[in-house]
Amino acid sequence: MKSNIDIQASKITKPFQLLASWFGTLAIINGTFIYASTQNLNPSWLNIVLILASIINIYIFVFSIYRLLTKYRNELQEDQYYSERKNNTLNENIDAKEYIQNNNIDNSNEESVKLIYLGFAVSIQYFRSVYEIQKGKEEWQKFVKKWKKNDSFETELNVLKAIGFLNIEKGINNATITNQGEKIIESLNWIKAFARKRKI
Repeated sequence: MKSNIDIQASKITKPFQLLASWFGTLAIINGTFIYASTQNLNPSWLNIVLILASIINIYIFVFSIYRLLTKYRNELQEDQYYSERKNNTLNENIDAKEYIQNNNIDNSNEESVKLIYLGFAVSIQYFRSVYEIQKGKEEWQKFVKKWKKNDSFETELNVLKAIGFLNIEKGINNATITNQGEKIIESLNWIKAFARKRKI
């Protein structure tokens, strides 16, 4: 079936458009990788490779956003606030380009971390383990006892350990959510709240 929608890549030039297109592509690719990793692939190590690939994609995405906000911002930014600030900077005999880039380098770190957490949340939003461990230690131990021999459970644990979501130093039965895991849960809650708003 041929679509009537004609999207011209040359028209996608503004930062918000680029961000939206990149994030959409990331979601599709990582969604495909995560879905494929839940299947019974042969050899079994392919599941781990797909999970790692999706995580690496997130870091590439964050780095691309960082470059967009620093090196290429002068060419892409078109809003009035930026123009006024650039003019004021020039009036004070300051190199506007260097000033803006340095400011973005300082301010982008926190946003980059938030993007990483959001990316992790997208990758694990369908993991049953994520929701079971939030029910408390007793419920978690029941879940582990029932599902510990399941391949999907093992794959989920490997991913959750890789992204720093779980602390299992005292064993799987006594696993706890790390501080980083709590941040990822906040991102998960944001995703769910956003999805509910879209349905209204």
